[in-house]
Amino acid sequence: LRDSLGGNCRTTLVACVWPAANHLDQTIGTLKFATRMRCVENTPVVNASKGSRATGIVVERLQRQVAALKEELAMRDVVAQGLFEARRHAVSAPQTDPDADADADADAYTA
Repeated sequence: LRDSLGGNCRTTLVACVWPAANHLDQTIGTLKFATRMRCVENTPVVNASKGSRATGIVVERLQRQVAALKEELAMRDVVAQGLFEARRHAVSAPQTDPDADADADADAYTA
């Protein structure tokens, strides 16, 4: 029971019982469990001190990683914006009909 309920936290148990005779077995089982639970003692401790050097190194490394990822996202945004502009320019450019150009060339040779 200690392994299940203990650990690095504070634990609270609320035992709900019912005074009806037809729930007597369930109530007795709940009260026995609550009694065993009262015997479990755990003492929470701080996992790491706030000012440790190792924590500072990890924080700095993660900050550098976040900055690099933000820079990569910014570059992807610039590339995506450039592709969008290029596609928009290609769509808005006047389209020529290749058949019309061939007809014009044919007319030039017959004249």
